Amino acid sequence: MIIAYLGRGCFLAFTALTFMEHTRSATITALGDVQLGLLETELLHREFSSLSADFRGFLLSLDKRLKKITDKAVELFTNKGKTTGIPKDSKVILEKGSSKKEAFSIVEGEA
Repeated sequence: MIIAYLGRGCFLAFTALTFMEHTRSATITALGDVQLGLLETELLHREFSSLSADFRGFLLSLDKRLKKITDKAVELFTNKGKTTGIPKDSKVILEKGSSKKEAFSIVEGEA
């Protein structure tokens, strides 16, 4: 399943924010010459630990959400999943094309 083609000057990054999990969730194939950079995990962990608890939680939430979305895309691509659509009792918070720039944080319950 091809997610994207990136051209000259683009970069791609992958990090496991939990640092203890070293699971590969994607394969990257270069069609030409590339430069590979590696971040020092210990330094990255120290930087991450210095962030506020709320911001760390936000980043971990984004990381988990991206993994869930990626897993679902693969499941649908391989025809193992079925598109269920939007549940009937759902409420639209942001319309497609909306110019709202607010961020929402779930502090109780789940979405």
